[in-house]
Amino acid sequence: MREAELEAAEKAKQTANILIPLGDSAKGAKLFQCHTVEKDGANKVGPKLHGLFGRQTGSVDGYAYTDANKQAGVTWDENTLVCTALRATVNHELTNSI
Repeated sequence: MREAELEAAEKAKQTANILIPLGDSAKGAKLFQCHTVEKDGANKVGPKLHGLFGRQTGSVDGYAYTDANKQAGVTWDENTLVCTALRATVNHELTNSI
């Protein structure tokens, strides 16, 4: 069991390094203007992120999600997070190239 936990932790670390390069304080500052990561953190402009993996989209109590987000039925994990980040990047690039 311990080995499986270590492998999962290493995979999560690798995924995090892809999404948020180490030492990028500007990205961190932007993220934490909108979200908290503490267990008892409050929702801000975006919902709190504590316990994100394994949680369904649109499910944080007290956050005003769109109906589409509530009904998406997606469970957050490293794959859905990476896909969402890539989609946002592509949309941003397309918008800025028009």
